[in-house]
Amino acid sequence: MLHTVLSLFSFSGAACDPTEGKNEFFGIPHWYEYMHTGVQDAYGKCVPKLTQLKDIWLIALAVVDILLFIAGFVAVFAVFFGGFRYLTSGGEPDKTKQAWDTIKNGLIGAVITIIAATVVTFVARSLGNA
Repeated sequence: MLHTVLSLFSFSGAACDPTEGKNEFFGIPHWYEYMHTGVQDAYGKCVPKLTQLKDIWLIALAVVDILLFIAGFVAVFAVFFGGFRYLTSGGEPDKTKQAWDTIKNGLIGAVITIIAATVVTFVARSLGNA
């Protein structure tokens, strides 16, 4: 166990790209999504390497990107939930208005999430290439 932990900190291997060939879980990016510098550890796995202060910012932006991805799922769920409430409102004006408000808020949340994720991706890629 101790050897495994210590091998994470032994950066004696060759340079590699930790994002290359990694599978995402339901499309959610990894925390090291924008870090393209890495080294091979003792087991031959490519692990991210923190070399500069900007690497910490890249990790923070990747975490924000993950949270925005989850917020996008919540926004889409809100639209579906509002549609369900609209279908089951039975024509009652107050329930119909609440359902439309839920749909509208979900769509606004989705648009804000898409714009924010685009800005975060742009900033992270600009910082990663600098």
